[in-house]
Order: sequence, then structure tokens, then C-alpha cells
Amino acid sequence: MEDVGPSLAGSTTEREQMKSHCIELRVQRQKPLDAHYAGVIPLELLKSEQDRITGQLTRPSDQLASLDANFEQARTVYAGHTRSDS
Repeated sequence: MEDVGPSLAGSTTEREQMKSHCIELRVQRQKPLDAHYAGVIPLELLKSEQDRITGQLTRPSDQLASLDANFEQARTVYAGHTRSDS
């Protein structure tokens, strides 16, 4: 049986990168909100910025959910094969 350990390691790295990207986008989404509260940007600009950032956040969030599911499935398969090889 082919070793899937390296595959899991690659998925973990990709997952961490996606998680980091989502966090960055959430921080980026907060900045226009803070500016609006401070009276620096109008509501319409806030709305358009929130929509833009939310659109950018949707794809990585979906990919992260998919990676999580794939990771769990691979880990279960790997654990099953490791036990049967003993």
C-alpha cells in the first residue's frame, strides 16, 4: 500500500495557508467597518467594501471546508491501513 503520510502533510500545509488567508481577509473586512464608525467613509462605500471582501472570503472558506473533509477521510484511511499492517 502506498504511504499517504506525505499527502497528509501536504494537506496540512495547504490547510494552514488557507486558514491564514481567511484570517487576513477577516481582518481586512474589519478595517472599513472601523473607518465607517469613525466617520471616515460613507455607508455605501462600507457596503461595497464588505461585499467585495465577503466575495473574496467565500472561495477560500469553501476550499478550507473541502480540505478539512479530505484530510479527515485520508487520515481515517491511513490509520486503518497502519493498523492492518501491524
